[in-house]
Amino acid sequence: MPAIEARWDTTERSIQFNDINEEIVSAGLNIYTCSGGALWAGIFEPAIYDANTLWSRKHDAGKIAKVIEAWEAQIPLSPIFLVKHGALDLGLVADGKHRLTVSRAIGAKEIPFMVEKTADTWVSSAFPSAIRIL
Repeated sequence: MPAIEARWDTTERSIQFNDINEEIVSAGLNIYTCSGGALWAGIFEPAIYDANTLWSRKHDAGKIAKVIEAWEAQIPLSPIFLVKHGALDLGLVADGKHRLTVSRAIGAKEIPFMVEKTADTWVSSAFPSAIRIL
């Protein structure tokens, strides 16, 4: 793994560059940030995104490589997108699993994430230390 640093675009513009349904984006998204450990504790089945899964069949190697290449070139990427787990106050990764996995592999200290504005009441339970930045 090359020595890289996770770079995030947490501006409003970043919300437009993702695979999130346009209706959700139009309704509005909030961006939060928290430590990698806090994020890890608040997502459902975090082992899927662990560093040792980086090049496994669980992930698209091409997408992993693109994240690494972007961060090597110091190109910031949009935050991951989380939705609430149906029965638990935990986040599910709806967009950005490759960004999350690479972040975990390089030991990113802070990881920003987006959630729907109209459905973010669960965030404080899942990620008590999260700070809303947008």
